[in-house]
Amino acid sequence: MGDELNLHEFELEGGKTVKLRTMQIRDWDQAAKCASRDSSGDQFVFGIRLQQELMKILLVEVDGKSLTMMQKESLDSLFTVNEYLALQDEVQALMGKTKVLRRALAKSSGVK
Repeated sequence: MGDELNLHEFELEGGKTVKLRTMQIRDWDQAAKCASRDSSGDQFVFGIRLQQELMKILLVEVDGKSLTMMQKESLDSLFTVNEYLALQDEVQALMGKTKVLRRALAKSSGVK
């Protein structure tokens, strides 16, 4: 892949816009490594942590503002529970697991 990555832009029900970058295999691997450190061997906890870590990795921008790593660590400060669940549905759709309607593709260069 080149330097140009695809960004997927979503508008949540409340009007908040979010950009996620296209997932790559290494993102899944990195998320699993982070989740396994915090899950204490509990598969349910691992599954939740895996989703959270993957969201932090893929999250690029909220309402036109780029996010720092520190901001991504506090998903509660960025999203309501309903917004977060809607974004989880979008991530599943990006993985080809479900179909979600409100998807637009944006191009960006140099975003990693």
